[in-house]
Amino acid sequence: MNQLHEIHYFRRFYRSYLARYKWAVFLKTVILDLRLFFISSKNFIIWQVIRVRNAMIWHSRNFARRRLEQSRYYLTQRQNAMIWHSRNFARRRLEQSRYYLTQRQNAMIWHSRNFFFWLGGAVANYLYLTCLRLLGCKISIYSMIGFSEYFGASDISRRELVPSRELPLKMPNVYPEEFKNFFYSGTWPLRVPAICAFEVSKAQVMGKSDLLFLEDQCLHHELYQFDQDFLFEEMHDIVSIFAANQTLVRFKGQQVGSIPSGISLVGSTTSNYVHWLTETLPKLALIDGIDAYQDLPYIIDAGLHPNILESLHHLNSNGRNVIQLGRGEMLAVDKLVAISPVAYVPFDFKPGIKPNELVINPSSALYSPDGLQQVRQSMVAVLGETEGALKRRLFLRRTGKSRPMNNSIEIEAMVREHGFEIIEPETLSFAEQVRLFSSAELIVSQGGAALGNIIFAPASCHVIVLTTWSPYTIHYYFANLAALLGQRCTLIMCEPVQSDLGQHRAHMGVNVSIPTLIKAIQQ
Repeated sequence: MNQLHEIHYFRRFYRSYLARYKWAVFLKTVILDLRLFFISSKNFIIWQVIRVRNAMIWHSRNFARRRLEQSRYYLTQRQNAMIWHSRNFARRRLEQSRYYLTQRQNAMIWHSRNFFFWLGGAVANYLYLTCLRLLGCKISIYSMIGFSEYFGASDISRRELVPSRELPLKMPNVYPEEFKNFFYSGTWPLRVPAICAFEVSKAQVMGKSDLLFLEDQCLHHELYQFDQDFLFEEMHDIVSIFAANQTLVRFKGQQVGSIPSGISLVGSTTSNYVHWLTETLPKLALIDGIDAYQDLPYIIDAGLHPNILESLHHLNSNGRNVIQLGRGEMLAVDKLVAISPVAYVPFDFKPGIKPNELVINPSSALYSPDGLQQVRQSMVAVLGETEGALKRRLFLRRTGKSRPMNNSIEIEAMVREHGFEIIEPETLSFAEQVRLFSSAELIVSQGGAALGNIIFAPASCHVIVLTTWSPYTIHYYFANLAALLGQRCTLIMCEPVQSDLGQHRAHMGVNVSIPTLIKAIQQ
């Protein structure tokens, strides 16, 4: 905790003081470039290590078989040679001499070409492992296997919570007109996979990770696109993934113990409010009422926001024990109950990937409408406003320094004239946010975690999202969420604003066009 506090202290120090100076921004850029170079170098070395290791394993497994096949081959050759030798001794001797000479020449050529490559791989392997030992690091290598493949190869207990289905997804309205060509129109056939709870024996779960670990296998869901998705675990140097070889290298964290059974609710994005509402809380809502699992504790990530823990409390109807795991901490579970994804949106895209290499469409933001409806009904029934409550117009103000609104004073003055309440959701408790949004008829906000509260808004609500165009942004994130909840969504593409804080390529500040926003409000 002290280390984490120090990191947060330096971040606050940088944002409040050092970010004012150009040399500090330049120094930050240099440090980030060096870190990316280190990650790329490390992954290249690990790939070479795995290549040499796989080759050695293959040769060790196939040595006896190859020797037997060679023995049979040479025995047959000798028999035929003896028969033929008696007839063609002189010619045969000449041909044999030429044959063996050619074989030796080919062998010498092959070894001369591959010797240095083999030697370089062996040296790289030795140096890499030596460096890890000197740094006190340990690694584990796993073969990657998807949930469906694991279900087919193993006799495990599995329970279907929600069947798969295909839904017509209504596309959002887009302003200004010139941006409509960048979006799909009409409806999109969204295929939602089945949601299953399954039991895994002798498994390990890791804090801040969606991956499950067995003895020599790493289980993952099939929604990942490893050629373009950049996992949270990769970004934070928890694992390295080599999709071409279906291999994962895990940098061992602290083993915190073992338990006989539990339900895994850990995930790479659980600390983000909107990701918790869409990707984790629906799992809890779907599994909490199953009698077979009522005595099992929940395994969650440590350090979650009080509002997130409050939402967990409201859905934990049986008062189960809650076990918390820090990032990278490993917990062994004799009988682990895991749940397949109820939603998936890529955490990020691989560094250096070009826009024309990305595949982004409405299916890139996938949610389970059954899970969302279950969360909405459970929360609004307990915490929401009663029927007939005042229909509110809400404008969500961002208080953080990231993604600033350049003309926020003018926008707030305008929305007040149109009957909006200006609120700061992060200052409210979870119950207050549910109560507030359950009575909303119109919501205007920049894209952000607080906008995830539209889950609690009625189906008649109109959601207006203020954002900027970027080929790296999944603009269907809130549009799909609103459509699956029966709400109307409008996207307003604003003028991008670059901040001195160094924004993520998909998260820029905005300069909102007042006439365009008024038009969307009056729509």
